[in-house]
Amino acid sequence: IHHEIRDEFFANREPSVREWQELRGAGVALLALCRPTMVLAGQVVRDRPVGFSFTRAGDNDAERAFLMAVEDEDGRFLDIAAWQPMRSWVGLWLGRAWAFGQARVHDPRLGEEGALPVWRSPLNWLRAGREGIVLIRPGAAAYFLDDAGPLLAEDVAHALELRRLLTRTGPRILVRAPDRRAA
Repeated sequence: IHHEIRDEFFANREPSVREWQELRGAGVALLALCRPTMVLAGQVVRDRPVGFSFTRAGDNDAERAFLMAVEDEDGRFLDIAAWQPMRSWVGLWLGRAWAFGQARVHDPRLGEEGALPVWRSPLNWLRAGREGIVLIRPGAAAYFLDDAGPLLAEDVAHALELRRLLTRTGPRILVRAPDRRAA
């Protein structure tokens, strides 16, 4: 499936010069736009709260979005994320990923805090040279971040938001009704 995702990612999609200039003007370094996989752009249809489809002939509700590959720990394409900065919206093509940068969650951290940076938005993540993560599906992220070590939030409000988002309550537990036949 890795090859299918990669092929779909690169299928006739490229950012316009204007789109890249907007990101560069917002403080994103050229290297962050190119590596590890280039930030592309294309037409998508938002069809789920955190999901999208690629446009097909006849789609009237297509919208432009930045496209970024989400890779696994071995560099294989896991999913494609679409990002619309003006709407503060991020969606996944297949719904298999949980964060931008998720492949590097368990990499050694040599920084002063030894913490994993968590960013509020893809823009902040790109500005930071793609260091750390941006949550796309917090419910799934809670499972993967349980043993990821300390997290580095952008500020106190973000730290409180992360605590709320990443608290796992577990499944609902029911209790069997007493067996009436025993009486």
